[in-house]
Order: sequence, then structure tokens, then C-alpha cells
Amino acid sequence: MLDQPPPPRAKEGIPVLIWILVGVGGLSFVVFFLGIIAAIALPSFLNQANKARQAEAKQYLGAILRSEQAYFLDNNRFTQSLSDLAVTLPEASTNYKYVLKPSKTAFHITATPTKSGLKSYSGVVFAFPQNQEITKARLCESTETSMVAPQMPIALPSSPTKIACPEGSQPVL
Repeated sequence: MLDQPPPPRAKEGIPVLIWILVGVGGLSFVVFFLGIIAAIALPSFLNQANKARQAEAKQYLGAILRSEQAYFLDNNRFTQSLSDLAVTLPEASTNYKYVLKPSKTAFHITATPTKSGLKSYSGVVFAFPQNQEITKARLCESTETSMVAPQMPIALPSSPTKIACPEGSQPVL
């Protein structure tokens, strides 16, 4: 009776599961078990990290598009630079490069990833000729990860007040 090891609870500072695993299969089994857990958890962790990086682009572009709509309604024209807006946007961050492409009839902006594994974004604000007080905005996200600048959303000829995302992208809700 004195030769039996103490029950797992009697070992202080060592979790019961680890104590059982070491007792059953030794340290190599513990390392193997932790490796399996890491292999399962790591891809999920990396995916969540990329989603957080992509949220940066969505947030910046969404704020810029809303500010551009307000600017157009006040000034009856699109800005030629972001300094006209009340929103600060860097030309580049650690994750994305932002490019502004204004014209007389539309305001375009893109977010192109600087790292692989991220999606690209394009946004547009259109003013419609039949009523200059109507503007429509659309933000599109590439369906696959891409380090290429995305195509711009387009106004549909069949319904000019509707904006479609180009092929290979989808609307951001």
C-alpha cells in the first residue's frame, strides 16, 4: 500500500490531465498531444488575425465613402484629395496601400494588401446626372485573397441608380 503513487490531486502545481498523460504515455505522448492541438488551433488563429487586418480596410473605406457623399451634397462636386474630407487616411499602413481616383462623375478608392493572405477592396460613390443630389456608394471585397488592386464597382446600364461589384468581388454589407 505504500508503493502506490499518490492520486493525481495530491500532486501540487501539476494539472490532473498532464499528470495522467505523463503517467500513461510519458512525455513524448504529451508533446504529440499538444502538437495536435496546435495544428488544429493555429489555422483558426491565423484566419482570425487576417479578418482583423481586413477590418482596417473596411473601416477606412467605409468612412471615406460616407464622408465623400456628405462632401458632394455640400459642394456639388467630388473631392480631389482626402485633405478636403474630415477623415484622415494614410496612403499606406502595415496591411494595405490606399489609392484615391476621383473624377467628375465618381469617386473611387482602393485598398490593396501589402501582405499575402488578405482580400482587396474597392469603393465608389456615384452622382447620378438626372438628380445631382442623389449619390450612391458601394464597397466591394474580393472573393479570394489578392495582392492586385481590385476592379471598380460599376453603375448598371439597365438601372443606373444601382451599383454592381465587378466579377471576382462581392458587396460588403
